[in-house]
Amino acid sequence: MSSVSSADEVEKKQSGLAEEQSAEETSEIGIRINARAVKETKKEKSQSPSAEGDVAYEEELIEELGKKYHVPYRIVKEAEIAVAREQLKSFSDATKLQYDLMTLDPVLKASVNYGKARITIIYNPKGARNLRPKTDLQELLAFLGQRGIQPSSVQERDYDYYKEFYSYTFNPPRIRTRPPYGYDPKKWEKIKEEYEKERLKREEEKRQKFRQWQAAYLERHRDVLSKYPQDLARRHA
Repeated sequence: MSSVSSADEVEKKQSGLAEEQSAEETSEIGIRINARAVKETKKEKSQSPSAEGDVAYEEELIEELGKKYHVPYRIVKEAEIAVAREQLKSFSDATKLQYDLMTLDPVLKASVNYGKARITIIYNPKGARNLRPKTDLQELLAFLGQRGIQPSSVQERDYDYYKEFYSYTFNPPRIRTRPPYGYDPKKWEKIKEEYEKERLKREEEKRQKFRQWQAAYLERHRDVLSKYPQDLARRHA
């Protein structure tokens, strides 16, 4: 009897161990499935736009010279608003209005030209594919109306933030390739190289002339050289 009971106990222990092992394997498989589901969900969220029109991070990247950069805006809006000069009152009032416009979070740039009686506003429109504060033309016109500005005409257009603002500011050589004022483009192409050589030559002549004047000045005023020796040595380096 004792041998039979011991055999039953061994069988029960083995059965219990098998059940525990099976439970652990099932739990591990469940964890893997959950982890994979979480990764897929995150991937789907990052690749698909949300209801507010936001885009995936990769779509907002700009590639230049083989490198990728992130810019805060892509296509925004520019509004040119013509008004009566009497509504702007004075230069100081126009300056204050420009400052008030710039305090609005969705406004990227604002210019109030008193002489031409024109207001130019670059702003982040509603529905734009970014996460920044947004507005629309009607809200801007209502803001101007609170300050007694009633536009006579309004023109609005799409404004490429990257090409017209970012690149123009940070990559001027590529954008500003127009000839100097008063030069015909065809003629400029012929004389450009010689013109640049002459310009560099004139700059070097000016620099040498200044160095000669500086040396003569220090020769006449040795007290300056003795008072600031390290500063002058650094400037001559």
